[in-house]
Amino acid sequence: MPYSPYEMAGLLMPYNDAPHLFAVMNDPCPDGQCLVLMVTTLKAGRYHDPTCLLNVGDHPFIRHPSWIAYRIAETPRAAHVGNMVDKKLFIPRDDWTPAVFNRLAAGIYNSDDTRGGIIKYANANNI
Repeated sequence: MPYSPYEMAGLLMPYNDAPHLFAVMNDPCPDGQCLVLMVTTLKAGRYHDPTCLLNVGDHPFIRHPSWIAYRIAETPRAAHVGNMVDKKLFIPRDDWTPAVFNRLAAGIYNSDDTRGGIIKYANANNI
């Protein structure tokens, strides 16, 4: 059965040739898209958005203090995400817990880095 992304799913996806944990923020919308947010490691001396910081224990895959990069949130086609999982290029990881997922979702609206189109998409899809 082909994979289909769903709300609260965790996926390991490449970004700049390195695997990163992503959060799927909604079931596919009527246009066949879903919003994904990337987790990245917090590094001293490098920019990070302080809106949603994550620690070891917030997700089984997180092994270092991390943050959500709202500035690069995307709305890929769900069929593309499913196809990449089926080809083993994207790797399913544990789902997000509701408490952490709600922090990620709130950050969409609270981060100064979130693009307007992403806020509009999130609002239209009840994220």
